[in-house]
Amino acid sequence: MTNIFDSMRTGMINSIIDSFSGFDQYLSDSYTALTANVFSGNWAAIANSISGIIKPTATIICGICFLIEFLKITINGDVIKYEYLIRVFAKLCIAKASIDISTDALKFVFTTVSKWITQVSTDTITVGSQLATSAQTTLNDSNFGEVFAIWLSSCLFIFFLKIIGIMINVMGYARSFELTCVNSVAPLPFAFLCLDDGMGSGSRTFKNFAFVYIAICLRGLFMVISLSLFCKLAGSISFSDWTSGLSDLLVLSLVLLMALVKSDQWAGRLLTA
Repeated sequence: MTNIFDSMRTGMINSIIDSFSGFDQYLSDSYTALTANVFSGNWAAIANSISGIIKPTATIICGICFLIEFLKITINGDVIKYEYLIRVFAKLCIAKASIDISTDALKFVFTTVSKWITQVSTDTITVGSQLATSAQTTLNDSNFGEVFAIWLSSCLFIFFLKIIGIMINVMGYARSFELTCVNSVAPLPFAFLCLDDGMGSGSRTFKNFAFVYIAICLRGLFMVISLSLFCKLAGSISFSDWTSGLSDLLVLSLVLLMALVKSDQWAGRLLTA
């Protein structure tokens, strides 16, 4: 009978420890998703394929914008003023060149932010292992009844921890999908650079696109910073008092989740402030 209880006690301890240790894999997968290079592999293949389809249309839009500008000069009787023609033609050349180098321009922004992200996330993720070690010490000193009570109280929280891990992964991959989609249609906003209706709508279209793209890249940086802070703070949690340890981890996990969700707003406010 004693052997049965010992086996059950060992099984419950291993279940709790494995759950904590497994959290490292969720965080590692999130870092992998956030640091994924969307300008290589399948990500780039998809974006380049769609961009290749869109570029001819973007070039036509660019030509139409040039024609509109030319007609405006003609109607206003400014056709004899060659400086206006040179200005419009220069804008056309800039817009056409921008369409051709749109991928390189976006890649430069992405690569710059990715370097920041990589520098922030250079440490090996061991927060789950640290939590497991702290929990192991407490559980080894507990009898069957205490271990059973701890295991029972931890089941819901461990399930919640797994849900958080999955959500972190989803948000990381969602950012990569969003970047790929934006990269695919990049030629379109570049095509409006030579359009000027007196209110700057053409340049505003491009500026809005640029701000959106930079915000998406910065969101990844803010997410990695949030994950790094969580790993530093959660790694110091002690389970000498099990209830207090779980409460601290729960609070940090909720704060992490809120920070990841808010990262989009933070990046947007940074650019529009």
